[in-house]
Amino acid sequence: MGYCARNKIQCDKNLFNFSGKNTESGKVTDLLNLNEANLLEVRISRTYKEAIKVPEASKWEDAMNRELKVMHERNVWELVKPPKDAKTLGNIWVYTLKRNEQNEIFTYKARLVAQGFNQIKGESYDEVFSPVVNFSIIRLFFTIFVCLFKWLNVQIDINNAYLYANLDEVIYMSQPEGFVVEADKVCRLKRAIYGLHQSGRQWFLEMDNVLKDLNFLKLEWCNCVYMYKNKLILLLYVDDIILFAKNRKDLELGIDLLKRYFELKVLGKAKKLLGIEFMEVDGKLFIHQNSYIDKVCNLYSKFKFPISSLPIPKGHVLSKLDSPCTKPEVEEMSNLPYRIVDNLFLGCNVRSARRDVEGKKKKKYDRFYPLVLCRFTLKSEGP
Repeated sequence: MGYCARNKIQCDKNLFNFSGKNTESGKVTDLLNLNEANLLEVRISRTYKEAIKVPEASKWEDAMNRELKVMHERNVWELVKPPKDAKTLGNIWVYTLKRNEQNEIFTYKARLVAQGFNQIKGESYDEVFSPVVNFSIIRLFFTIFVCLFKWLNVQIDINNAYLYANLDEVIYMSQPEGFVVEADKVCRLKRAIYGLHQSGRQWFLEMDNVLKDLNFLKLEWCNCVYMYKNKLILLLYVDDIILFAKNRKDLELGIDLLKRYFELKVLGKAKKLLGIEFMEVDGKLFIHQNSYIDKVCNLYSKFKFPISSLPIPKGHVLSKLDSPCTKPEVEEMSNLPYRIVDNLFLGCNVRSARRDVEGKKKKKYDRFYPLVLCRFTLKSEGP
């Protein structure tokens, strides 16, 4: 009897066969990247040629034009004839959908991404490390300043953040597909662009210099935490910013300071960051991952697994006996996405919004029961 049969899980073994015959690219990552956005009626295009042929082509074209307009305004590149020995990077269009809290589409987004995997260290890039604020610090500051001191908070998103950062190296890139101006010329990059190895670091250095110019003081004992005259606290995670302030006046001051240097969107009170959701109920703050858990479990909805109130059956000891032994069991297990769902639940563990799931990850043989975690998280989700 196979694992699914023993645990009363209904499974179509072809459902998760990710061979090249069953997927367009033959890569499991394609499913992970696109499945979330394609839950509803609009399918995200993978390539430029596909984007201009779908019913939403005009919206994707508008999105690409907006992206190129921003690049032109920020002087991201200049068109030049490449030197004979120049190595020219390629690029691709990456498409995505922005949705609101009701999962309704409000923005079609296209991003031009350089094929940085062709870069050579020491030639077109060197240092790549870019710090971010630890999520434990984010939870700590919300606990102290929002829950205890009743400070206000606001979440800010920097528009096309990387395009503000300067490049130190000389990098040539081909012109974007569908928007070639002069065929014999290439783009000599002047600003960091998404996809380059060093872009994240260059953006951090740019942001750090701006905050210093604005007289923000960087805390030495943790990354990406800044203070301004005991009035403001700023947490930085790449291009996401959370500001804490004692009152509305100080909060507006912080926003105005950043507007001197960047185009930004003020998103209001922090509601969602890195898959973690923040919700205030009767003056209390709850941190949860309901949407993330729902999306993970939706990937496996066809398994028809029952809801469980426990992350693992009481008294059950995981051992090698849970491993497939016979040839039919090995074949059955090879078509089940245990490693994928196991890694997806790392999203709950790393940021520790679900401590009850985190402990179970330490088991040596945990790869044999991620579907049990699906059952449990569905039963226990909620603030």
